[in-house]
Amino acid sequence: MFPNHLLKFRRARHHLDEFRRHVRNWFNEADSHSEWAEDDPDDPNQILIKARAKQIPAEPFSLIIGDVVQNFRNCLDHLAFELASAYTNPLPEEIASDSQFPIIGDVNRKGQSGQGPEMFNRQRHRIRGIDPAAQAIIESVQPYHRRNEFRDDRLWQLASLSNTDKHRVLHLATIYPHAFTFDPGAGQTYPILTIRNTKGLTFSYTGTGVGESEAVIARIGVARVDDPNVNVKLEIAPSVAFADGIAVRRCED
Repeated sequence: MFPNHLLKFRRARHHLDEFRRHVRNWFNEADSHSEWAEDDPDDPNQILIKARAKQIPAEPFSLIIGDVVQNFRNCLDHLAFELASAYTNPLPEEIASDSQFPIIGDVNRKGQSGQGPEMFNRQRHRIRGIDPAAQAIIESVQPYHRRNEFRDDRLWQLASLSNTDKHRVLHLATIYPHAFTFDPGAGQTYPILTIRNTKGLTFSYTGTGVGESEAVIARIGVARVDDPNVNVKLEIAPSVAFADGIAVRRCED
């Protein structure tokens, strides 16, 4: 018999695999998205890469990814409870009812930064039945240790998404890769496109999420030489991300 936190983890992975299947099917539909290249009307030395995508429906995407988020979050809470039960036996009801895996950032509700240690200490009763060594590990992974970058921490993002999903469905968007390297060598393949017979190209990524209106997602600068023989073959692989009004985060990370 698996412990409860592992059962929750396995259920989260099950839903994540289900979500990925739906994403693949969605992007395989002919009218779900499109990408194309065209000359920049304002600059003859630029080629624009454009894209558009249909709105991603809440059913099933938002509902499934909500199940993923909640099961991963519950996995941590179950782990905290099991650690307390293993160390403090029998486990008093007041400790059991307070049990939770705290996830603490570095900014309080007043917007003051550097408050992580104090806020964690106020939540320390959540883990007071746990072995002190395990408590120290839980404290060491807290997002507030990253100071101003705590919002980039995966634990913080999980907690934020979990809180959002409790009140409203998670909004999703279509995005295109934005982290890649570009070497203008002939015949090289890249995550976003293939450039063949290149001469003096530069590449810049310009977009993130796209909608039903066309958006420029990249620009290719072409050095106009006698015979550039530039052929752009699009090999763009879009994915689905969270769009919460603050940041766009890949759902599958």
